[in-house]
Amino acid sequence: MGAVPRTLVPKSWARQVFPSKEEVNPAAYMLCALDRLHQALRRREVFVATSERYGAPRAELLRGEAWGAARESVARALERVDSCRRFASCVVTS
Repeated sequence: MGAVPRTLVPKSWARQVFPSKEEVNPAAYMLCALDRLHQALRRREVFVATSERYGAPRAELLRGEAWGAARESVARALERVDSCRRFASCVVTS
């Protein structure tokens, strides 16, 4: 195994991944990388594009014209039509 990024390896893994100054344990390095990936997924620091559980929560939100077309029906489904109209009447546009 060639040079590996040492910044990925926290102190808790250093002894297992780097048994000596010049040596790298590939199995321990792989486990360390997988552990770090798992932690990042749970903290929502990284996302899996096709996953419902680990996907980006904002990726499926409607934007622009699509949201404008769906806003009223979404508000009606959530029983928030009146509050949306009140909010819209309070907003001053220039």
